[in-house]
Amino acid sequence: TAGHLARDLHRYLAGEPIHARPVSFGERAVKWSRRRPAVAAMIGLGTLTMLLALAAGIWHTVTLQRALDDANLMRYRANLASEQAAQMKRLAEQREQQARTLLYNADIQLAHQALKNDHVSQAIDLLQRYQPHEASLDRRDFSWHYLWHQSHADIDSLQAHDAPIY
Repeated sequence: TAGHLARDLHRYLAGEPIHARPVSFGERAVKWSRRRPAVAAMIGLGTLTMLLALAAGIWHTVTLQRALDDANLMRYRANLASEQAAQMKRLAEQREQQARTLLYNADIQLAHQALKNDHVSQAIDLLQRYQPHEASLDRRDFSWHYLWHQSHADIDSLQAHDAPIY
């Protein structure tokens, strides 16, 4: 009707939405912001501020997550290096014990050879290396005691008798 057309013309001139053709959301927002520019500017500025704060928060979170991932990777590598160092230490200790055992066996063999060749003082020197000290492990076994006894056999002889003892 002519009245509806007149009302739509007044609305159009006032910057309000008309009823003849439905206005989209964007057009309504533009018309509303033309009617209230201060409120629209405040809403736009608030929205922009929130978006910037959200972007800054996301950037900060991503940066912190990367730093945390790097720290976790370094901690993992440090733990791995520590475990490898502990394993290498255990292996070195085992090899040191093996070397000490081999050295002991070699010295026992040398002491035995020295006694066979009547080099008693050399045998005693070799055997004395294995006298236990306060903090050392006593490695002596039957062979050490046997050779020690053999190297001191003349000390254990009976000096008080001139004749053989039966």
